[in-house]
Amino acid sequence: MKLRLWVAVVFFMLGGAAALIGDHSHVVTGTTEYLSHPVPFVWSSPFWFPVLVGAATVSLAELRLHLPAPRSGMTLRWVTVTARCAASWSRSAARSSRR
Repeated sequence: MKLRLWVAVVFFMLGGAAALIGDHSHVVTGTTEYLSHPVPFVWSSPFWFPVLVGAATVSLAELRLHLPAPRSGMTLRWVTVTARCAASWSRSAARSSRR
């Protein structure tokens, strides 16, 4: 099974847009600082960053097509892991915004 071209383009654009939004929020809060500008920038990111994340998104989508079917249903473990990741992210964002 292989991704159709239009699906790959949608995933690429989605990954690139998420990369730009996420990186911009890190630059604005001071979490990320680019000390030099040897390449052109798009918004607050080097131009290669959204391209790299978009390509990684398409690669992961293609890889997912070759893996076995996921377990059905949402388990308590999945909910717990998701909540822990969200809590960890929000704590790190709160710490970095205080600086």
